[in-house]
Amino acid sequence: MSCQKYNDNIFAYLNDELNQAERQDFENHLETCSNCQSELQVETAITAQLKDSALQNLPDGYSAELSARLAQQKKPAKNNKIIAFSRRYQKWIIAAAACLILFVSAPALLDNLGVSNSYDQAKSEEAPQYGNMVGGAVENSIESSEVLDGNNAEFKKSALLADTEKPALGEQRDSTTDLQARKLVKRGNISLVVTDYDEISQKIEVLLGGANGYIENSNVSVYQRNVANRSIDYRQGNMTLRVPSDQFKTVYQALLQLGEVAYQEQTSEDLTNIYRDTYNEVKNLEVREQALRRIMEKADQIKDIIAVENELSRVRGEINRLTGNLQQWDRLVDMATIHLNVAEQTDDSQVVQPIDEGILGRAQRAFVTSMNKLIRVLENAFVGFVGLLPIVIPVIVIIIIALVVIKYRRKK
Repeated sequence: MSCQKYNDNIFAYLNDELNQAERQDFENHLETCSNCQSELQVETAITAQLKDSALQNLPDGYSAELSARLAQQKKPAKNNKIIAFSRRYQKWIIAAAACLILFVSAPALLDNLGVSNSYDQAKSEEAPQYGNMVGGAVENSIESSEVLDGNNAEFKKSALLADTEKPALGEQRDSTTDLQARKLVKRGNISLVVTDYDEISQKIEVLLGGANGYIENSNVSVYQRNVANRSIDYRQGNMTLRVPSDQFKTVYQALLQLGEVAYQEQTSEDLTNIYRDTYNEVKNLEVREQALRRIMEKADQIKDIIAVENELSRVRGEINRLTGNLQQWDRLVDMATIHLNVAEQTDDSQVVQPIDEGILGRAQRAFVTSMNKLIRVLENAFVGFVGLLPIVIPVIVIIIIALVVIKYRRKK
């Protein structure tokens, strides 16, 4: 029988804390166990010696030192709470880290798997925003009293003389024959369905060459369509055509004859008023510029010269901006724009349909198609996995370190 139980009861036996049955059992064991007899003798001697020893007084400051040590032992309680929290919610923390990895890596993985596709669209030349092009009426006088020295009477006089030399807007409009014609921007949109994309492309180039037009930009995409139980690649193109305005109607009608028309639209935008106002504003600014140059020749003070140079720079910048708008409008008016969409499609009525190619042939084709798709998916998955390694590896390292720390704290 093990002596551990009786060794634990030696102290209680000496202090007469055992009941009658426990005491009798303990004494019976002592009669047969020499080890427990030795332990009892040692404990009896120690107890007797302790009873004979005098009580020692505690050293001075013992209570304060004990309280300070107890307070230091209580400080790590906050860390213990953190460790207890991490142990309690360890599974949730790991799940949150896994969700974070999926959230970060999902967009790149889906993109590599080909789930989302983006298509480039051709950009066409558009007219500038008109709201920023129409400024207020040109100032009727140069504010020379605010920027020039009031003592220079000749300088003020020259500025006022320059104001009187400005022609009226109505007079300029009447004397400019080019402004009499209307400024119309013509645009068209056509969607065609054709059977031979290459043939139509050649006809379009010939048509534009005869009309002195050109293809501003174009793009071609490929799509698949099942015809007679076969997957066939077809092309679809988007073109932006520029033709002289006087040839717009002729070219537009010729394009409609190249294939089956799925959609057509013609629009025109009248820029006459905004064009005339901008043109007159440019002319007034040019007159103002000439007046400032004459004032510059007569200026003899540094501050007057600097003020006139600043105004000249501002006026010239405004002239360049408005002139650019006029040139842009001239290009839009002179060359009309046609947006053309050409979709290639086979005439199903001209395709001979086979009677039956057999279930084995169809099964073989289906198997090959599925294998090709599986290979593409695996390739994209591998590329996506390699692309995500710079993100996944640091996260995995952080999780491993966290698990090691938690395990170490548990053992401690």
